[in-house]
Amino acid sequence: MAKLLRRSLSTLWTVLGLAVLLSAVTAADGVPTYRFIGAWGSPCQLYDPGQPGCVDLDDDGPLQVGDGQFGLALGIAVEPAGTVLVVDSANHRVQRFTSDGQFMGQIGSKGAGDGQFNQPTDVAVAPDGTIYVTDSGANRVQHFTPAGGFLGAFGGPGSAPGRFNDPRGIATFAFGETITVFVADRLNNRVQRFTGEGTFVASWDGTGGVSTIPFNQPDGLAVDASGNLYVADSFNHRVVRLSPEGVPLAILGGLGSEPGRFDTPVGVSVDHNTGSVYVVEDLGNRVQELTPAGSPIAIWGRSGTGDSEFNSPYDVAISQGIVLVTDASNCRVQRFALPPRSYLPLLIKARS
Repeated sequence: MAKLLRRSLSTLWTVLGLAVLLSAVTAADGVPTYRFIGAWGSPCQLYDPGQPGCVDLDDDGPLQVGDGQFGLALGIAVEPAGTVLVVDSANHRVQRFTSDGQFMGQIGSKGAGDGQFNQPTDVAVAPDGTIYVTDSGANRVQHFTPAGGFLGAFGGPGSAPGRFNDPRGIATFAFGETITVFVADRLNNRVQRFTGEGTFVASWDGTGGVSTIPFNQPDGLAVDASGNLYVADSFNHRVVRLSPEGVPLAILGGLGSEPGRFDTPVGVSVDHNTGSVYVVEDLGNRVQELTPAGSPIAIWGRSGTGDSEFNSPYDVAISQGIVLVTDASNCRVQRFALPPRSYLPLLIKARS
């Protein structure tokens, strides 16, 4: 009897412990939510008179005024070494950080020359470390060595193949030894494919050929481990999955606030280890993790300035099990972690 009582008590404590865990990581609608583990960045306008908000963190030491701060934190990418690149659009630069947010350096400054930017939007890193940046205000893409040295630029304003009208999201993939670059040509309502050197390959706008799904101001892009392309089709409130040749494969989401639906998705990323698709909603002020088929796994975020709150979040990246989200108008990057994946089937079962 005593042994049975001890076993019953042990089971009870296990159930109670799991209940506490479930309540800690589950949102009000029963969908798992990520855990906030930190943030970096603060507002700074380097090119406004008086440089509002900008500070010198080490008082004239190695850091300069505004290092590690943002005018508008947009695109984000993780380099092969684990360092993090963040587009600081309003300050016309790309900043490099350690994985936990320590400032390391920057690429670019305001201007129209080689290696300068006019409101850049997104950044991608090829497997060989080459850095690609959508220089949106200049309607071009620039690419750099891993150290930040200028390599070249392609594009220019217009609607002809290979030209842009407000290029936004960018993604890269290596098919064998060949680097491919995908660019969301936002106001031309299309996605274009280029070689790594910037030679035009194809364009998909839903009006002909294999391209049968029209876009409405596409924004963020991501590529899965097979080279399939995910497009944040912002004003259609969905994510479209295409083959590398532009053939439509799936549509995720649609307008709504329910799990698995979106309000103006702008950022998308794919975890190559798990296959999970992460989507950032600009007007929804939240992030969702989905299966490749679009079923919700986790949701977090709401409007605000506190931990796990957002003001127009823009992009998302995954690094060593940590999810990084650019909280654009709060001028910061937030870091999140999920409880061990072994708990997820229990969490999802609990809400079904």
